[in-house]
Amino acid sequence: MCPRTLATNLLCTKNVCRKEVNMTQEMQFKTIVSQYCDVKPEDMNNDMRFREDLGFSSLDFMSFLGELEDTFDIELEEEDALQVHTIAAALELLEKLQ
Repeated sequence: MCPRTLATNLLCTKNVCRKEVNMTQEMQFKTIVSQYCDVKPEDMNNDMRFREDLGFSSLDFMSFLGELEDTFDIELEEEDALQVHTIAAALELLEKLQ
């Protein structure tokens, strides 16, 4: 058992804590998002909408999805991608596909 599990109640395996991995993945995700808008990753919240709040165009969004596929080694289905409107929804889908 990871010693941090006792103190912090994190799920740890092979000395990697899941909460830490997810936070790193979330920051990496938000860093990619920030390349397509004027919002810094640390200023983003998970309720932000890609078009309305972050100003993504349709082309931006499609390019962004392609970059997610390459970065996280996943394959997005078009029907799933079309349901993504917020950062939270995108993060949930990303976690589901990994």
